Amino acid sequence: MTAPHAAPLPASSGEQAVPSVAVLLTCFNRRQKTVEALHSVARQQARMPRTIKVILVDDGSRDGTADAVLAAFPKTLLIRGNGSLFWNGGMRQAFARAREIGFDYYLLLNDDTVLLPHCLDTLLQTAEELAQQGIVSIVTASTCDPVTGKRSYGGLRRIRRWSGVKDVLVEPLTDRPVRCDTMNGNCTLIPAAIARQLGNLDAGFTQQFGDFDYGFRATRAGLAVHAAPGY
Repeated sequence: MTAPHAAPLPASSGEQAVPSVAVLLTCFNRRQKTVEALHSVARQQARMPRTIKVILVDDGSRDGTADAVLAAFPKTLLIRGNGSLFWNGGMRQAFARAREIGFDYYLLLNDDTVLLPHCLDTLLQTAEELAQQGIVSIVTASTCDPVTGKRSYGGLRRIRRWSGVKDVLVEPLTDRPVRCDTMNGNCTLIPAAIARQLGNLDAGFTQQFGDFDYGFRATRAGLAVHAAPGY
């Protein structure tokens, strides 16, 4: 099992490079949920080798979130905010710091999202298989309510009707990725090539829509967004 705070390591000469993944989160007063999300990162299967670094923006939490995270995961790169960042602002700071360091992939992760053990393997495998086909793509995970099993977030397709446009969630397939127009940022893998081309989330957004906008920016630029197989 790969620890969530493992630093990226260079590949030895003659060996295949091990992809590095920055896991980016922002939180505010959700200590239990945030720690649970990070534990689910730590429990990820590692059929595909990778190194992981968690970068967390704590936006002025007063419930001890930062201390709890560092106690459980002391190598987390913690950035402290003053309470004015909200989701988009916090994710922008985490993304900017990660891009300064440099990673092969950037995983946008909500602090209330608990990953199934195969999640990161599936996202990485999907991204690499698409790349082998010449498709540079954001890969998003479809999430569901743990009690009802109802689909909650993931890839979206824009439908145009006479009454206007509507963005609807895409039902994931079990055996292959599904092309989308954009995505939620609850659990979304962004390859470095896309991060280099598009840069950071747009500063014009505060809490919502920065993830929607990023997906649309990708598709407008001739890149792609796919929902990974399954949940």
